[in-house]
Amino acid sequence: MQFPDADTPVDPWLWSVVSQSGDARDYIAYLDHAYELDDAPVMQALERAQALWDAPQGPACWPDIWRVTEAAAHDSDERAILLMVRWNFLGIGRVVDEAEAVIWMQRGAELGQARCVLNLARHLARTDPEAAAVQAAALFEQAVSMGLQVAHSFWAEYDPERRMEHLELGARESDPIGLYMLAHHLKQEAASPESLRRASELMRLAADKGSSQACLSLAFWYRAGEAGLPVDQEAAIGWLRLGIRRGNTNCLTLLGRMLLVECTYRREEALQVYTWAAICGDALSQCMLGDELMFNGRDDEERARGVYWLHKAAENGHQPASQGLGIAYSQGRGVPVDLPEAARWFLKGAQHGNSHSQCSMGCALLNGAGVERDAAAGHEWFQMAALQDDPQGHFLLGLSFGLGDGAPQDPVRALECFVAAAQQDHPRAAFEAGRAYLFGKGVPRQKGTAVRWLTKAARLGYSEAKVYLGLMLKFGDGVKVNFEEAARWFREAAEAGDAGGMRELGLLHLEGEGIPRDKAEAIRLLCEAARLGDDEAQDWVKRLGAEKPAWLERLVQGLPMVDDPQEGPQTQG
Repeated sequence: MQFPDADTPVDPWLWSVVSQSGDARDYIAYLDHAYELDDAPVMQALERAQALWDAPQGPACWPDIWRVTEAAAHDSDERAILLMVRWNFLGIGRVVDEAEAVIWMQRGAELGQARCVLNLARHLARTDPEAAAVQAAALFEQAVSMGLQVAHSFWAEYDPERRMEHLELGARESDPIGLYMLAHHLKQEAASPESLRRASELMRLAADKGSSQACLSLAFWYRAGEAGLPVDQEAAIGWLRLGIRRGNTNCLTLLGRMLLVECTYRREEALQVYTWAAICGDALSQCMLGDELMFNGRDDEERARGVYWLHKAAENGHQPASQGLGIAYSQGRGVPVDLPEAARWFLKGAQHGNSHSQCSMGCALLNGAGVERDAAAGHEWFQMAALQDDPQGHFLLGLSFGLGDGAPQDPVRALECFVAAAQQDHPRAAFEAGRAYLFGKGVPRQKGTAVRWLTKAARLGYSEAKVYLGLMLKFGDGVKVNFEEAARWFREAAEAGDAGGMRELGLLHLEGEGIPRDKAEAIRLLCEAARLGDDEAQDWVKRLGAEKPAWLERLVQGLPMVDDPQEGPQTQG
């Protein structure tokens, strides 16, 4: 293998070498190299990397590419020197080696390469702020004098008094980086509608001229309706796809989220995009892909694949993956149930400050799931989660205080916690706050306030709150009796599968209160409530006596149901 001669473009040569490889790592390194390259075969590289991902690693070609490129750089090939700067600094095909990158910057600068002079200026300004005002400024000025006008754009960060002047000069020759940096600054300043309009125009021009980072910014702006642009999800998706074709893997992560969560549900395309980003090493995408497959996988194979990617994300230091792994092992999603392993992952996430993991670890300690039961330690983890204003943390802390499990019973503190969680739309916390005001737990009885919290819980979908509201209307507890409205709440709860809602709706049908009398429907609802374990419904069924048909007698005795169209109403066992 030889580095290309002066008449042969470097990038096509590089692809011609990589495209013969049978090792996924070579394609991933190429994708890192291809960032901001407009004509690079990015999609081919992504597809090839995915095809080889699970295959045994073959001989990698990137070490040979490094060898010949480094040799060419030692022979003063300016193209090779620039590659050595970039590959060392970004860790492309090898680990990051900033010191080696600086050596090559200095070598290039000695040979009169303006890009190396600019990179030296940026390195000096970043690592030695005291030198930025004199030595780095001199290097920035030297790069400009060598014809690299865009050096002004980078100089702007270290010369705040002339920042706008530098940014305007850097964009003067329509360099895509200079245009992008000026547009970004105008958007941040947001001084006037005119400046925002100019920002969006410049960002579009930067994207048109090849900046993948400009594509990503335009996607964000269209997604949120910023910089004077309308909210347009399809326009955002279009810019992300263009950014991906230019090698910007950050576009993959945002596109995956938009396709899966924010737009019309496009699961298969989202999973493909997330898989590409995960293969490229993006830990957030690995975690999001893992969560989707682990929670919503169509079969055990998909769920196991989700656990695989969660492990990859955890290996890459993405702490939220610990929570997903804990859930996988505690619920047997993609892996056999292993409560000690689940607790290990919950603890790891909790120790790194993940509030969800702190809640899960607290529950594991409270229930002795995979660890020795220690209610007081569980209470402490709930405290930590609540300190981070996690709604589930507030709720669990409220339960701990309310039950006196892990801490002395304190209904006042319990209510405070429930209200804190309910204010963040935690359904059950709103229900518990409503019950506290209804029954005077930790506060004097206040039925109006109770109704407010119970109504909030009901609107958030908590069916037991709907039953409570229905009962208040049925019995006139603080309000006028209203069987029709009570029936509406009971029906909503019953349709959600709530046994109490079924029982109460059945009783209204039995008496014909607020709704038509319908004994068959009443029996059906009460029997279903009984089957679901509702004590009052089971007592009612037992009291039916001689009226019980054979199928109902079998239900009462706990025997399997037998379908018999002659028997009347049936329930499914």
